[in-house]
Amino acid sequence: MRQRETGFTIIELIVVIILLGILAATALPRFFDVTDDAGVAAIEGLRGNVEMATKLARAAGFAQSITNASDIPMEGANITACNGYPTADAAGIVEAAQIAGNLDTIDVAADATGSGVIEWRIADATTPASCYVRYVAANGTGTPALCTEMGNAPTISSVTTGC
Repeated sequence: MRQRETGFTIIELIVVIILLGILAATALPRFFDVTDDAGVAAIEGLRGNVEMATKLARAAGFAQSITNASDIPMEGANITACNGYPTADAAGIVEAAQIAGNLDTIDVAADATGSGVIEWRIADATTPASCYVRYVAANGTGTPALCTEMGNAPTISSVTTGC
């Protein structure tokens, strides 16, 4: 006796289609909403770049016995320094980290001791004022012009809530 071969029933096909629809409805939004993740990754990458440039400038200064406000020669450029760390300006940390691209570089102000503060913001972030890396220059004894001893290390922080 021969058995009849059969395929899938209509109900089985409908159940499979419904399951695929549910999976697609839960997975697709995750793939389309990556702009926030990209902004956060850009800021964290920039922060790592600034931290590494600071450490490299410090190491280059030590290697050349530079310990105060002298410029630090790095990669063919002279990095302005305060207490062996890059200053918070275009000739300091911006040059050391070689920062360029779609960023707003903002010289925030000077803190109470006179050391510089600089921020890099993603210009097209959702809230640029809450999507930045901040560099507060090292300062041991006063303003950068008075850098005569090894002071505190610079402070590097990031905020990603507005990315």
